[in-house]
Amino acid sequence: MCILFIAISGFLAVSFYTNGDITYAVMSGAVCSVLLIFFIRNMINNSACLFGRRTDCNKKQ
Repeated sequence: MCILFIAISGFLAVSFYTNGDITYAVMSGAVCSVLLIFFIRNMINNSACLFGRRTDCNKKQ
């Protein structure tokens, strides 16, 4: 779901920029950047579970 929001906000940023709405493009680009940072951080934290190096991912500690 997060990838969908990243793609939509990135597309909106490019679309606003090509239409000349710089303020909306900057705001949409900022939203896209923040979402991308959180997505990458989450991918790094969960990479062991996602790529099979750890098998006890769903256990509560």
